[in-house]
This record gives sequence, structure tokens and C-alpha cells, in this order.
Amino acid sequence: MQRYTVFDSALGPIGLVWTERGVVSLLLPERTRRATEAELRARHPSAELAEPSVPIRRAIDKIQKLLRGEKVSLASVPVDLSGVSEFYCSVYELARQIPPGETRSYGEIARALGKLGAARAVGQALGRNPVAIIVPCHRVLASGGGIGGFSAPGGTATKTRLLAIEQGALGATSAKAAPRSSANQAKPAPAKAAAAKTSLSKARVVHERRRETTRQALHEDFDEGSRYLHSLEPKFRSVIERAGPMRLGRGQTDVFLALAKAITYQQLSGKAAGSIWARVLELDGKKLRPDFVAEAQLSLLRGAGLSEAKARSLQDLAQRVVAGEIPKRRALLGMTDEEIIERLTVVRGVGRWTVEMFLIFDLGRPDVLSSTDYGVRKGYSLIFGTSDLPTPRELERHGERWAPYRSTATWYFWRALEQVD
Repeated sequence: MQRYTVFDSALGPIGLVWTERGVVSLLLPERTRRATEAELRARHPSAELAEPSVPIRRAIDKIQKLLRGEKVSLASVPVDLSGVSEFYCSVYELARQIPPGETRSYGEIARALGKLGAARAVGQALGRNPVAIIVPCHRVLASGGGIGGFSAPGGTATKTRLLAIEQGALGATSAKAAPRSSANQAKPAPAKAAAAKTSLSKARVVHERRRETTRQALHEDFDEGSRYLHSLEPKFRSVIERAGPMRLGRGQTDVFLALAKAITYQQLSGKAAGSIWARVLELDGKKLRPDFVAEAQLSLLRGAGLSEAKARSLQDLAQRVVAGEIPKRRALLGMTDEEIIERLTVVRGVGRWTVEMFLIFDLGRPDVLSSTDYGVRKGYSLIFGTSDLPTPRELERHGERWAPYRSTATWYFWRALEQVD
């Protein structure tokens, strides 16, 4: 059972979710306490408000002290990373060993894991870190000392601020939220304040540039995955050289539209599904709003070419979106793959395969192996020369060595099947 609390800190109100095993999630402050709690409940709707247990109270005390600029280690704080992949857990374990005031690079973490060339995968793992600060992803930088990314509210500006607090550049007096009771409280030295302001300005510029080049960065990740598989598995080389680097089209940014399209495309050829999807969009002037679908007659949806089962699935999805039961994209970006699968498969007609396609094509998740997909299993058989199709479990066992690039492996299995056809 998950429980949660929201507590004050020098950064602002922080949300914390825990189980008997340890901390499940730490949310850095939104603009207000109410917004922080709303975001927490969107990510963890089953969590109940509760008084912290003794171990969690101790963890909160340590976090508060760290954010006041005190030298405190959070390495002993218990965490519950159930559902997090083995690779991600390995990255988080190494990150927890970095002392306050020190930093490492993504490449250094990758080398320590024995995953040469996996610096971007390390960055992706840290970008989905569910327990920020406890797993100090802010202490891991890009090569050459660049700030790197940070997915929490405030982006790289927050990352820069955390580093400054720990390294003593700002000290406790520059932290934001705690009320100041003394008018003559110490202020940071002008030179240090100017340096901090410059760092924050640079961080904001970097953050904006990263937002503008997300798709390019995603393709660079896929290129890295292609190179990794090419060097790891000689049997992949032929299909990689013929198909070229992995590329995806521009996915949907709207969760409702992405899942609605996925439902429409289930068990149909691309051409037939595309025609039906175009007619479905036309029902609402090419916008397809969830409130429109939620109130539409099934006969209207069926008239666009949807089967009765798909029409009912689409309407169930729309009703859940309108009711606020489906997380928004921002909330999904902070969840693990398994958490997203669990949250979205409550929709009628949406199974694991549908969500896996959403993870790969719309969220750009790099480590999804769709082991139940017939095309993936057939592609594996063609590449590895097996007489029988692997079972999903056999494919998953073999696929452990392709982490953290199993989405790339999935894509090349489909390409292998196309090359034969």
C-alpha cells in the first residue's frame, strides 16, 4: 500500500510517496503546495495521505537538512524501486554513491557499469529517476562539465541550484521557501550571487535548446542503440546495414489521441487503419476531443469504420480522460514503463501490446521489448536462424543483454520481417 505526505523544504513543498519497503517517489516542488499535491496524486492515485513512519520521518529530516546546505548523506534512506528495470537500478545505485558536493559524468557512470558508449542511456535512466535527491541525479553532468538535463520542475535551473547549495556557492540563505525571521540575515557575497545568476541563465538557455532538439536527441539515442547492437550481436549486423539507423515518425503529444489511434490501428494493416482513423478524426472536425467521443453515439463511431469493440474501447478511453483517470503526458514522463502499462491497461481494449507501442512511438522510450508481438518473435527467428518462434519468456531472457536499447532491437526485428516479405 502506498502512502504520501507533502513537507516543507528550503526549495518549497516536496511530495513523498512510500511503502513498507521504502520511498517510491519524490516530487520536487511545483509552484504551490496544492500543485505539488495534485501532481503527486496524478502520478499515484491509489496513495493515501498518512503520517510518516519513523524511517520516513528520518528521511524527511535528512532531506530538509541537505537542502538547507548541511552536509548530509541520503545513501541509507530506504527506497522501493519495484518495477524499475535492472539497468536503471544499477544506474541509481552508482549515483547514490556520489558524495554531496561532488559530480560524475554520464560517461563515467556508463563505464563503471561496463556499458561503454551507453552515456545517453544513463542520462535517460536518470531523467526518469523517481526519487530525485535521494538518488542524486543532479550530481551527474554531461561530458566536459556541461549541466546536462533535469526533468524536475524548473529543469536545469533547479539542477544548478541543487549543486550550488551542496557546493556552498549559495548556502542556506539563498534557498527559496523557508520564511526569513531576521532582517539582517546573511546574504551571499556579490561575486557568488553573480556567478550563481550567470549559471542559472546559462542553464535556462541549455534547457530551451534541449526542448527544441528533442527529436534530434532521440534519433541520436537510436543511433547509439544501433551501434551498440551492431557491436554486441554479430547476427544483427546484416539487418542493421540494410535498414539503416532506427527512425520514428513524429508521435502524438496528446495522450488521448495517441491511445485513440493505437486502438483504431489494432489488428489492421496500416493502409486500412489509416483510412478509418482519418474518418474518425473527421467526426469532430479533425480535432477529436475526448468530451466529444465520450458523449457520441456508438453508431456514429461505428459509421466511421470502427468495430463495435473498438468503438466501445474508444468511448471508455474518452470517458476516463474526461474523468481525469488517465495521467497527462507530463505525469507519464515521470513514470516507469511498468507504471505506465499498469495505469493505461485499465482502459477497455487496451492491453500491454498497445501500451508498448505507445511507449516506443509516442514517448520514445528506449528500452521496450515487445515480446508478445508476432512480428518481433518472427524477426528474431529470422535474424538468429531458429526453426521455431521463441516464446515471449525466451525472448525476454535473451533480450536482457540488449538493455538499455531493447526498443531498437524491437524495431530491427520488424525490419527483418519486412526484408523477407
